[in-house]
Amino acid sequence: ARVLLFLLPIAFLGVFFFYPLVAVVGQSFAPGGRLDLAPIASLWQEAYFGRALWFTTWQAALSTALTLLIGMPAAFVFARYRFPAKNLLRALTTIPFVLPAMVVAAAFTALLGPRGTLNTLLNWFDLAGPPIRLQQTIWLILLAHAFYNTTVVVRMVGGFWANLDPRLSEAARMLGGSRARVFWEVTLPL
Repeated sequence: ARVLLFLLPIAFLGVFFFYPLVAVVGQSFAPGGRLDLAPIASLWQEAYFGRALWFTTWQAALSTALTLLIGMPAAFVFARYRFPAKNLLRALTTIPFVLPAMVVAAAFTALLGPRGTLNTLLNWFDLAGPPIRLQQTIWLILLAHAFYNTTVVVRMVGGFWANLDPRLSEAARMLGGSRARVFWEVTLPL
């Protein structure tokens, strides 16, 4: 009975995940049972796929940089300081994981859209049009990625930094290191 308990989920994954995955890969690289990489090579010759790959690469790099720019200081604050409502704020960082993507998209539109809250507030300055126009721009994609991925940085890096031996930073401070230098040369590399 115990072995069956372990075999049941493995069998489920095998039938409904691994078998279809292997079948799709097999049909992609070996149609008719014979290895043929010509269709893959032809993808590299089409300009559309090159542009898509380039867009994906630079957009991912910018998303990562923005996520780290927001997430690393937040992770440091959560790891090193005690303050009121810290547990509540840490719990709120899990919101991206529990909200459906459509709800997040609606919230972004309600906040940053042409008739969103932020543009409505800025219209008090009697502007000709909405000053924040993010719809269908790369900036909206970057903000959405940062929204989702900052939580990962705060949880992972913050959890690691919270468990670092504080004596290392204290020793660096005692040897004359400023807070910034200790952060850049001791905490961040760790």
